[in-house]
Amino acid sequence: MTEMMVFTAEIKGSKGKGAARALRRNDRIPAILYGGKEDVMLSLIAKDFFKEYSKGNIQSRLVELHLGNKKITAIPRDVQINPVTDFPEHIDFQEVGKDTEIKVAVHVRIINDDKCPGIKKGGVMNVAQRTINFYCHPSSIPSSIDVDVANLEIGQNLHINDLQLPTGVRPVDPHNFAILSIAGRSEEKEASATAAEAVDKK
Repeated sequence: MTEMMVFTAEIKGSKGKGAARALRRNDRIPAILYGGKEDVMLSLIAKDFFKEYSKGNIQSRLVELHLGNKKITAIPRDVQINPVTDFPEHIDFQEVGKDTEIKVAVHVRIINDDKCPGIKKGGVMNVAQRTINFYCHPSSIPSSIDVDVANLEIGQNLHINDLQLPTGVRPVDPHNFAILSIAGRSEEKEASATAAEAVDKK
């Protein structure tokens, strides 16, 4: 399970771009919380959120929002980034219940690539899926999906059905899609290499 983030939030009194700019000048990030009885406009301390955001995989991690005397479990659904500063400008949170199945994008972590026989023989790893969308309950969100390539040869690939997924986690896409493959050199490169070897032997 992913580590839960904790943020202290405040109700945002005013709406509009002017109010949002004022919050940012005071080192706060405007946000919205939806999924409950009604949408709630919030703000968070910017440095607290950025500390967690910089760790990555923010949209597959649960959040506990401390809002007054309430503690609300949510998940970040969208983070708007300033194109100049690369700093978060606005966050959309979805409130989630412990028994609610949600969709999350989980990072693919490739392991044992240093042991992969296909790569050792000159093959190239082509990764088709860097993240995978899954359905699961909030308590079952995996921090990552490990893809072990220790036994992959050139010409082989791994599909979603080849993985041992955590209990309670299922892919959104029902098809047996490819995650990665180990490709060999192209025929053109093979021919060039053969020609070069022939020249060397003369």
